[in-house]
Amino acid sequence: MNMEFIDRVVKPLDEFIDRKMEMLPFALDNGFIPIKIDEGNFHELGLFSNNAVLVGVDGGNAEILNAPSFSLNFIRVVGVFYNENKRIDILKKEFFCFVKAENKDDKISYSVEIFGDNIFDKELNFSSEIKTLRGEKYRIEIESVGSMVRRYAELKLAESIVNNCQENTSIVVDGSISANSEEELSLIKNLAFSAISNKVKLGFLSKTCRLLTKNAYSLNSVLNEAGPKSSWFYYPVFEINNKDYLGEMYFVKLNSKANHVFRLEIGGKDKGNVEEYILSLALNSNDPIFYGYPYCLIEADKMARVSNNEKEYLRTIFLSKIRNKDKLRYILSSTDAHDILDNMMF
Repeated sequence: MNMEFIDRVVKPLDEFIDRKMEMLPFALDNGFIPIKIDEGNFHELGLFSNNAVLVGVDGGNAEILNAPSFSLNFIRVVGVFYNENKRIDILKKEFFCFVKAENKDDKISYSVEIFGDNIFDKELNFSSEIKTLRGEKYRIEIESVGSMVRRYAELKLAESIVNNCQENTSIVVDGSISANSEEELSLIKNLAFSAISNKVKLGFLSKTCRLLTKNAYSLNSVLNEAGPKSSWFYYPVFEINNKDYLGEMYFVKLNSKANHVFRLEIGGKDKGNVEEYILSLALNSNDPIFYGYPYCLIEADKMARVSNNEKEYLRTIFLSKIRNKDKLRYILSSTDAHDILDNMMF
């Protein structure tokens, strides 16, 4: 690689990184009215103790076989229970998700069969054309369905935990409370309603956040640089007037040694016990492996993740058991050219 090209690229990178930060958040959704960043909205977290149960929920999936007409996924969702920073329980559900393409009245849809721990109370079917809550339409390919089912399974597992745990339990789900479709919104509504009914605290913590400021600077970075060196939460960021958004948005730095700031969305509009909930997350976020990130979610991610070795093991088993291997080879050849090139030794 020519070092001259790299040096030429570094210059605009440096200029972009060094530009002045904008202190006004930005959102494409008109229902999110930005509030200028103010140091008075940083709330430092004090010394504390908490004996409430904290549960982290996450999921993982891997596509085992893929063709234009079908997709086979292995999905695992996990809830990890902590009390006083000690793991006390694990709830794990895993299943195979077989997705088949169907043509009905010249429209492609995807039917789903679940084999294993089926935590859904109805059959899952997806149109190949999804309409978002903002009215936009986009097409989904069959290989995307597995990730959607995994997300739905995470929400159903969280709801099951809510309905079977004691009052004042705190639950944190990996990801966002925002829904992309009516089906996902319905699952989030059921989860939020169950949390309120059972007096359980519910939040969603995003590992990544794409929100920007008015001049397209990373909102997380602005808050991280402007905030105290201690642990804190920041609120409010937006005045939210969106009926389909079922929470309140916070940003948190959960440990004074943390390098990361995360977006935290807390279910419901009730401001009561918010600090208590955030404190329970902070208490579980002091492991040197990842300061500032709840260890219950670290473990849930680790336990739910489907490794490449596990994926290849399952793939080998299925390929060995399917009877018509010649026909299967022709079907899979429609989509495996990239895999062949990726594995070539040059």
